Amino acid sequence: MANIRVMVKRPGEEPEVKEIENDWKIFKELIGGGTLEGVYLGKGLWMYDDDEGKLKGLPYNFNLGLYDFAVGSIVFFRNDYGEEEQSLTDKDIEFLKERLAYGYVPISR
Repeated sequence: MANIRVMVKRPGEEPEVKEIENDWKIFKELIGGGTLEGVYLGKGLWMYDDDEGKLKGLPYNFNLGLYDFAVGSIVFFRNDYGEEEQSLTDKDIEFLKERLAYGYVPISR
């Protein structure tokens, strides 16, 4: 499998850009072992979180829109074509770091 560039955001920590193997097991490990939930952020950007993170009481990470928030470790990636995860671009990384500095990543609906 090919490697891709993702961003990992853990609660209370700065986001970290990593190159990982494009394998669902690696994504699952990065979010802490829970069930992967894909959340579409808009314009090809996606994130994985733990689908049951709020039920498990995982720590707050950042806001998602006005009425929702992310908990636990998050992995951001790109998917423009619906087939498999793709690397974040430099522009994606800049955008995400800027938004995370404010503690708010908007979701396009």
